[in-house]
Amino acid sequence: MTLLPTAAPPPALPPPDTAADLAWLARRAVPAPWRVLLGALLEALPGGAEARAETLRAAGARLAAAAPLPPCATLEELERRVNDALAAMDWGHAAFFLELGRGVLVVRHRAAPCIPTAEDPQGAWVAAVLEGLHEAWLAGQAQLAPAPRLRRLSHEVGCTVLATG
Repeated sequence: MTLLPTAAPPPALPPPDTAADLAWLARRAVPAPWRVLLGALLEALPGGAEARAETLRAAGARLAAAAPLPPCATLEELERRVNDALAAMDWGHAAFFLELGRGVLVVRHRAAPCIPTAEDPQGAWVAAVLEGLHEAWLAGQAQLAPAPRLRRLSHEVGCTVLATG
C-alpha cells in the first residue's frame, strides 16, 4: 500500500483566495464570546446611522490615544509606526499611498477585527472606527496640520480603504 496513489496528478490547484483568507482572519481576530457581546453592543448603540458612526469614530480616536505615535519624518516611517501599534493591538495592518496629482492620502487597512451584526453582516461599522483611529494618528503629525479627515472609499470583510478629501 502506498500513501499516494499512482494515478494521474490532479488538475492544477486554483490560486489562493487572498480576500477569503483575510475575511477569515478578520473574523477570527475576536474570540467568540467577545463577538457576541460586541455585536450586541453595536446593535444597542442609540441614534441613527450618523450618530452611531460618530460614536464609533470617537472610539477609534480613543484607541489611537491609547497608542500614541511619535512625530514621523516620512510617510514610510508613519506607516511603519502605525503598523507597530496595530500589531500590538492585533488590529491588522495598514498601507499608505499618496496620490500626488490629486493630493489625496489613501489608507488601505487589512485584517481589522470583523464583527457582523444582524443589520451589518459585513461588519462595515469598523470602517468608522478605522476613520477615527487613523485620523487621530494623522493629527499627531505636525506636518499634516490641520489633520485631514478620512472617509471610507470601500469596505469588504478584511479590507477597508479610506482616503482624504
